[in-house]
Amino acid sequence: MINEDMSGSKKVSDVEYRIDFLTNKLTGFFIKISSVTKSGDDEKLIGGLHHVTNDIERLGDYAILLFGETKYMKEKKVKFLDQTKEELGQIYKNISEMFDLGFDAFSNRRTENFKKISNLHKIVKKQITTTRNEHVVRLSSGIYPVEVSKSIYSVLFSLQRIADHIVNIAFSIRSTTGSKKEALKAIAMEKKRMQVQ
Repeated sequence: MINEDMSGSKKVSDVEYRIDFLTNKLTGFFIKISSVTKSGDDEKLIGGLHHVTNDIERLGDYAILLFGETKYMKEKKVKFLDQTKEELGQIYKNISEMFDLGFDAFSNRRTENFKKISNLHKIVKKQITTTRNEHVVRLSSGIYPVEVSKSIYSVLFSLQRIADHIVNIAFSIRSTTGSKKEALKAIAMEKKRMQVQ
């Protein structure tokens, strides 16, 4: 979007199709094994994996939305200012780091980077708010045409939701729903138990 490059749209579309296919298969599998599972821990694990599968599926959906917005902007000859591109680039950089840390946490069942993921999430939310506010100022001063608003708000909403889903995926290793608060509380309780022993 920042570079107005649509060359990856077919690849993104193909990957999103595979994600949707796998999501359906995994959901059916989770339902099947949960009906025979007796252990509470297993049920929590299956529930958590089900949530993560849905979060990953949503990441694919937002990738498609961003490509759709890029296509719309090209067709309507709507362009972002360099300042907006720079702001979006910074947000993307932080989300990319969150993605790497979040999937590492999930894949390796590690909690060491929870604090960093949480801090990056706060930074991204603040950057999105700042970019939204800057857009209003640019719009009011006539720097931007009104047509740009739809695209900026759509992109910022998608980036916010992507960051939220990454947090859910990372924190799911200590919370079935991926709740940051619940996961951090579980870790604090684990530390207390370790200190008592």
